[in-house]
Amino acid sequence: MPLRKLHILAASLLLAVCIMAVQSVPQRVYALSDEQPQSAAPLTGDIDLNAATVEQLSALPQLGEALAVRIVAYRDRHHGFDHIEELLLVGGIGETRLALWRPYLHLGIWRETDD
Repeated sequence: MPLRKLHILAASLLLAVCIMAVQSVPQRVYALSDEQPQSAAPLTGDIDLNAATVEQLSALPQLGEALAVRIVAYRDRHHGFDHIEELLLVGGIGETRLALWRPYLHLGIWRETDD
């Protein structure tokens, strides 16, 4: 068999293997709905970093309850946040997470509570 035909055959086999591999990957099906789950974070800038509860913060992507507790504790110790970038001072928060959360956050006026 000529070399050119072997190359074409090898390329065809490689393409067939790739197609079978892609087809065997499970596809996720997402339901389309106009309603968001109640725990979902608002779409833009609706979480006041100086007033949000642990539950509200936990609704942000990649922010679990333990990290939300640390954010609230830091906020209470330092009498609120002056800048959203202060989140970088909370352990476990880096530039990547801050960039992910920034569209959801805004800063309101700090109001100390008597908890």
